[in-house]
Amino acid sequence: MLFASGFCAYIYYNTHYVWRRCFNEIGRCFDAETGTVYLQQSGGIWLGLTVVTALTAGFFGWRLFTTK
Repeated sequence: MLFASGFCAYIYYNTHYVWRRCFNEIGRCFDAETGTVYLQQSGGIWLGLTVVTALTAGFFGWRLFTTK
């Protein structure tokens, strides 16, 4: 689970956080060097997946150490 959380965080960072100042009024950012269009709404999805997987990993870790 921690690997999944780290992977989602990495994707969030590369597709949204780095480009957060580039998005226009319709939520798109065009990278002319690579020809890639980044969508602002995808950042929320990846961030949500990061939070859910991190909380799930925390819950399973808590259960592992508190159950006998």
